[in-house]
Amino acid sequence: MASDQQSRATPSGSRFVGPPKPRSASALDRVTMTKGGISRQRTAIVGAVGLLALLGIMVVAATIPLRYQEGIDRGRQSRSGKSQVSSYRGSIYDRQGQPLAVTEPEAELIADLRELSLQLHRTGESVDDVVSLLSRELGMEPEATRALQEKLFLPMVRAMALRSELAKVRNFDEKKSVQQALRRVPGYLPIISRISLPHAERLRSLKGKARPGLRAVEAKKSAPGFMRAFRVIRRTMRRYPEQGLAGHVIGYTNRDGIGVSGAESLWQDYLAPRSQKVEGARDRKRHFLPKERMRAVHELLGADVYLTLHQGLQAVLERELDGQIKSQEAIGGAAVVLDANTGAILAMASNPRMNPSVGRERVGQRAMNRVTQYGYELGSTVKPFVVAAGLETRRIREDQWLDCDKGRIMIPGRRRPLWDHHKMEACNISMIIAHSSNVGTIKIGRATGPRTVRALYDRVGLVDTPNIGLGSVASGRLPRVRSGGWMSATDSDTMMFGYALRGTLLSVTSAYTAFATGGQRLTPFITDRIRIGSEEFPAPRPERVQVLDKDIVEKILPMLEAVVNTEDGEHPARIPGVVSGGKTGTSVKYIPGMGYNHQRHHASFVGILPLYEPRFVIGVMVDEPKDRYGAAAAGPVFREVGTWALEHLANQSPEPEITSEVVSALQRVRESLPVQVENEDLLTSRRALGKVAKRLGLLPDFRGLDLRTAVVELRGLGLSTALEGAGQVIGQTPAPSTPLDQVDGQVLLQLGRL
Repeated sequence: MASDQQSRATPSGSRFVGPPKPRSASALDRVTMTKGGISRQRTAIVGAVGLLALLGIMVVAATIPLRYQEGIDRGRQSRSGKSQVSSYRGSIYDRQGQPLAVTEPEAELIADLRELSLQLHRTGESVDDVVSLLSRELGMEPEATRALQEKLFLPMVRAMALRSELAKVRNFDEKKSVQQALRRVPGYLPIISRISLPHAERLRSLKGKARPGLRAVEAKKSAPGFMRAFRVIRRTMRRYPEQGLAGHVIGYTNRDGIGVSGAESLWQDYLAPRSQKVEGARDRKRHFLPKERMRAVHELLGADVYLTLHQGLQAVLERELDGQIKSQEAIGGAAVVLDANTGAILAMASNPRMNPSVGRERVGQRAMNRVTQYGYELGSTVKPFVVAAGLETRRIREDQWLDCDKGRIMIPGRRRPLWDHHKMEACNISMIIAHSSNVGTIKIGRATGPRTVRALYDRVGLVDTPNIGLGSVASGRLPRVRSGGWMSATDSDTMMFGYALRGTLLSVTSAYTAFATGGQRLTPFITDRIRIGSEEFPAPRPERVQVLDKDIVEKILPMLEAVVNTEDGEHPARIPGVVSGGKTGTSVKYIPGMGYNHQRHHASFVGILPLYEPRFVIGVMVDEPKDRYGAAAAGPVFREVGTWALEHLANQSPEPEITSEVVSALQRVRESLPVQVENEDLLTSRRALGKVAKRLGLLPDFRGLDLRTAVVELRGLGLSTALEGAGQVIGQTPAPSTPLDQVDGQVLLQLGRL
C-alpha cells in the first residue's frame, strides 16, 4: 500500500517519488565543519592583509620626512653649483699716477624690433613715441635724439608694414609668406652703445613695469607696453682718456678684454680681473644664493700698472715730432727719451700715431712702433764708437791729427770715390766727429781693425734692440764674418759710417747711455711699479753692464759737445745756456728688392742732456725728410723736448741768450717795469723777460702758465685765443719772441698736463 501511494501520479502527470531520504549524521557533521574552517581561514587572511597594509602605511608614513628631505636635497643639487664672480680690469698709469687706460662699467641698449613692432601695432603708437620716451628718460641731446630716430625709422617702417599686412590677409599661403618676411626682421638691434648705469637701472625698472597694450599717454604708475621690447646689457669698456697719447706703448685689448699689444699684453696676467668661485644655489627666479661670503668688487680688481712714462713729456715729444715730420714732409719718424741715470723710458713716440680707441688704426703702418720695430742703417751716429775702439786699442790719440785727403777716399768695390761734405786736408779726432768726416772715420777704422770695431759694436749693443715687452722687436744685423774670420772689404769700410749694419732707434739710444754713465750701458725698461690692492711692488730693474772704460768716455764727451756747439752757434739741436752733446746721422734708404734709393734718407740725432751731468738721453729719427741731414731734420725735436724736460723735470731752466741789442733794450725798459729788479735778476727772470718781451713788441712765452693767466695776458696784448686740448699751456703758435706785428690777431694755445 505504501508502494502504491508512492507510485501515484500527481495532478500534473508527473510521478511522485516521495520525500528525500535523510543523510547520515556523520556526513552532516563533516559539511558543517568544512564551512566553519573556510570562514576562519578567510578571516585570518583578511586580517593578515589588513595588518600588512597597516604596517606598510606606517612604514611609508615613517619614511615621508626622509623622502621629503631627499627630494629637497636632489632639488638643491639640481639648482646648486658654483658661480664665478669677477671684477674689472686693472688700470694703467704714468709714473705720476695720471690715468692712461681705465675700465669703466657701462650699459648698452638693444631693441627687439619684432616685439617692438607688435606692441606698437597693438596700441597704434609710432616710432616718435618710443624715441620721445627714451630721449626723456636718458636726457639725450637733440643730435643724439635725431640719430636714434634715424636708426629706428627704416627698420620699424618695414616691420610695421608687415604687421599691418599680416592683420589683413586671410589666405593661408599669403599669411605664411608675410610671417616668413617678419621673421627676417632683426630680432635685436643695438640702438645706443653707451648709457650710464643709473640710466640703465631706470630702463630696467620701466621694462619691469611695462604692461602689454598700454599706451605711453595712459601710463601713470606703469610703463607702456613697447618697453618690453628693450633689453639693457651691462658690460665694461676699456677707455683711453688721452686718446692717442702713447698709443704704441699702452697697446689695446680685444673684445674679450684680453691685452693684444703694448703694456696691455705685457702685463695681461696682472691687469686681468681676479675671479672667485662661490658655492650656492639658485631660487625659482634664478637668483643666486651663495653659501659663503662673496668678495667685494674692489677686492677682485686687477692689478694697476704704473709705467715709467711722464705724461707731460710724452705729450711734448709727440707734438714736436708730429710738427717736425709735417714741416719736413716726411712719411714717419720716431723719438725716445731715456733717464740717463736709470734707463727708464720717460717718453716714446712713433709716427704715424695709433689711437687705441679706433679699431682701423690698430693695423698696418700705424700699428708699428718705429722705436723698436723699425730697422734702418744707423748712419754717422756710430762714429763715436769707432773713435772709442781706436782709443781703447791705442791706435789713435784724442789729440792726434790725420790727413783727410781733402775729403776724398776710395772704398773697395766702388767705382767712384767717397766725398765728405766738409773737404778738409788735415783734421784732428774732434773735428772728424764734429764735421762727421767719413774719410777720417774710415782711416781710424782701418787703423783699429774692422773686426775690433765690430766687436765693440756688439759689446755696446749698438744693433741689439732691448725687448722691453711691447711686442716683437726688429732684429739687428752686423757685417757678416766669413769663414776664416775675414770680412768683406767693402763692409769693413762702410760699417765705419753706419752702413752694412742695421739697428733701431732704441738700440742706438740705449748704446749712447754708455757715454752718459761713465761706460755703463743701461737697458731701457718701461714699467715702474705694480699695485695689487693696497700694496705696491717695484718692477724688476735690468742690470748695468760696463762696456767702455771711464777714461775713454771722458775723452769722447768733448767731441760730442763740439758737434752741437759750432762756431756760428746756429746748430739746430743747440739749447742756449745748456751744455749738451750728441751726434747726427744720415743714411741712404735701402729699398728691399731695389737697392739704395739716393733720393730717400733716414735722418737722426742722438744726444745727451746736460752733457757732463747727464739727466736725459734723447734719440730722434725722421724717415724721408726733405732735409737729408740729421741736424736740420731731427735736431729741432731734441732742442724743444730737451728744453721742456730740463724746465719741468730737472728744474734747470736754460739760460736765455742775451745779445748786446737785448741788453740795451733791457736797460731802456728797466725803469718802466712795475717792480725794481737788478740787472742780473732781470736777465734770468722769465717773468721779467716776459714783460720785457711785451715792451719790445715780442710775443711772450706762455708755456707752463694756467689757461686763465695766459688768456688774460693775451687780452692785454689785444690778441684772441684759440684752444687745443685741456689743462695747462704746453705749447703755442706762433712761437715765443715772434714780433707782435707778425701775429695775425690770434694765438693757438696747446693745452695738456705738465
